[in-house]
Amino acid sequence: VRIDTESGSEVSLRQAQQSASQATQTAEVASSLEDWEAALTGWEKALRDLRQIPQGTMAYAEAQQLLPEYDEQYQAVRERAEKERSAERSLSNAKELAAEAQQAESEAQWSLAVERWNSALYQLRDVPQGSLAHSEVEPLLARYTSELGKTETSQQVALNFQPIEPSFYLVCGLTAIQKCTYSVQSGSVRVDLFQGYDTVIGQSITPPDQRGDVIPEEALVGDGNQLLQQITLLSTQAQVPVELYNAEGNFMARYRPELNGFVKERGT
Repeated sequence: VRIDTESGSEVSLRQAQQSASQATQTAEVASSLEDWEAALTGWEKALRDLRQIPQGTMAYAEAQQLLPEYDEQYQAVRERAEKERSAERSLSNAKELAAEAQQAESEAQWSLAVERWNSALYQLRDVPQGSLAHSEVEPLLARYTSELGKTETSQQVALNFQPIEPSFYLVCGLTAIQKCTYSVQSGSVRVDLFQGYDTVIGQSITPPDQRGDVIPEEALVGDGNQLLQQITLLSTQAQVPVELYNAEGNFMARYRPELNGFVKERGT
């Protein structure tokens, strides 16, 4: 029995040393949370093997010498693994909140989108420095901050647009004689012009020497020019930019109320 006990103790000691060696190597080249978890598991096994060596065996004295060192290594790796877990959790939460913000934007829920972007930024700032996940933080911080700014602009545009929205609805026309549709998107009101009206308005906002050979339907010229006048008037009244799109969904021009005129570039 004594021989078996000594033999088992030697095996446990060797296994503990092997586990410690493997855990050390894993930690030295760790490049993921999984690596740190594996290193932690290795140190846990090393400590478990040492602690099961019976008192009175020849391996016991060496095990007792190794225990404080192994325990110190285990604690350090456990702290690092917890740090990496926390970092990955915060980064994952940030990305999830950013996706929710984008979803809210697509549904024109601007207040919710602003709240989600702010929460995403908070989670990013919670990612511990020195963690593997922290390398992703800086570019995401820049992107999310930019997106938050755009969303806040859209939120303000939506608030400014509210008082004139009923008038805009009437200007675009009822179902039988509809001339356009509209929505708040990316910091401006997007107006999609129906076939014919896009041609009239396109000609009206283009200098004579730049107009093509397209001739607008004569019956729509009066209505089209009146529509343009009403859109610019409401845009100026609410101080919200308006982007015009043709019947095919292609960008035409952006009306900037502060300039009292059209520009041919989006978001300028």
